[in-house]
Amino acid sequence: QMCIRALLDTGESIVEKLNRLLREIVGVGGMAPTIRLMAELCATSPRTLHRRLEESGNSYRDLLDEVRLDQAKLLLQDSRLSVKEVAFEMGYSGSNNFIRAFRRQTNLSPTAYRRQI
Repeated sequence: QMCIRALLDTGESIVEKLNRLLREIVGVGGMAPTIRLMAELCATSPRTLHRRLEESGNSYRDLLDEVRLDQAKLLLQDSRLSVKEVAFEMGYSGSNNFIRAFRRQTNLSPTAYRRQI
């Protein structure tokens, strides 16, 4: 409880807090956090969080996708992990969903990205 309170009491905007928390949570045990969970961690309602994101020109999906992509790129640098394992770690329900999302954001498949690095 004390640890979570210390994480949350930083004087950040709700969007900054959400972004930081997503970076700490995504990839932990294959978890893709819901907006409901993230609103709870930010001590607000899902509707208020959605509104604040809209006001800042963001969406929850965009922030989550950005964080997942950044972390997936790091995991793809570790050649011991298969694309399927990276997909699971990022919380995708299957490797095909991950491959489509990765390609949509980078214009490369995860395998092609891995060959480039």
